Amino acid sequence: MEQIARLKARLSEALRRGIEAPPPGAAYAAGALPPSLQAARTLAAEHQLAALLPYEAYDPETQLFYNAESLGFVLEAAPAVGLTEERLNVLSGLFTQGLKPGTVLQIMLYGSPDVRPLLQRWASAREATGNAVFRFLAKQRVEYLKRGNWRSLLSDQPLLLRDFRLFVSLTRALPAGGTALEAEGLQRTREMVRGTLASAGIPTEPLDAEA
Repeated sequence: MEQIARLKARLSEALRRGIEAPPPGAAYAAGALPPSLQAARTLAAEHQLAALLPYEAYDPETQLFYNAESLGFVLEAAPAVGLTEERLNVLSGLFTQGLKPGTVLQIMLYGSPDVRPLLQRWASAREATGNAVFRFLAKQRVEYLKRGNWRSLLSDQPLLLRDFRLFVSLTRALPAGGTALEAEGLQRTREMVRGTLASAGIPTEPLDAEA
């Protein structure tokens, strides 16, 4: 019974802290970092960046990442909206064009709440016109929209702003006989993947170690 009572007390205390804590949107509006960035900064302060990254080396000439037991590449692609059936059939080529056994293909869509750079670029383009009316309207719109990354812009339903980024990564195990032939094959595979995505109307760019 005592253990149950202690457990209830701990749960009650955790719920109380959660209810009393200010929402992330309010803290972000006051200038604090979002919880995800706070956690990332704490992690980076306690560990070397190199120890957190999954790769051991990057070759800028081939644009390939070398991991402990594999090598591969990463592409950033434009998120697709409203693909037709024809373009979906094109995308199926990613899986039907003879990827080698053991190939790992990963696709990740990341919705970043950091929308301020996008808004600033949009506003800068309006400010460059030199029109005072456009500058005023752009400033007001940015002030309104930048609140939408952590707080819904609508009162009756959730509407949050996100900078969606699409990443495509492909890796293969390191061969026992050396990496030169595998690296050449991966570069050809990368161009095949980029060509397939381009045929579906999805442009891509290779990511390097600084991205």
